[in-house]
Amino acid sequence: MIFSFSKRPLLLIAAGVLAVFGFAPYGSYPLAVLALTVLFTQWQAARSPREAARIGFQFGLGVFAAGIGWIYVALHDYGGMNALLALLATLALPCAGAR
Repeated sequence: MIFSFSKRPLLLIAAGVLAVFGFAPYGSYPLAVLALTVLFTQWQAARSPREAARIGFQFGLGVFAAGIGWIYVALHDYGGMNALLALLATLALPCAGAR
């Protein structure tokens, strides 16, 4: 069986991660513009609403995965939570949101 590997999901996830650096505390706003350019270009190339939704999900996954680190810092560094529990709570958040 031959598996077809598309680089599009990786591009969209990477663009989502890149978008995070366009906001505080990094403030490199051209990166956010570049990331959104990738997203909108891919949306224009979508052949169906389902594909457009998948594109948005992949981009959002990158944004969410890169932007969730502050929760661990808040729980562990400022809240005094055990490091393992803070990690588990941080990882549980996306799981709870996927329900």
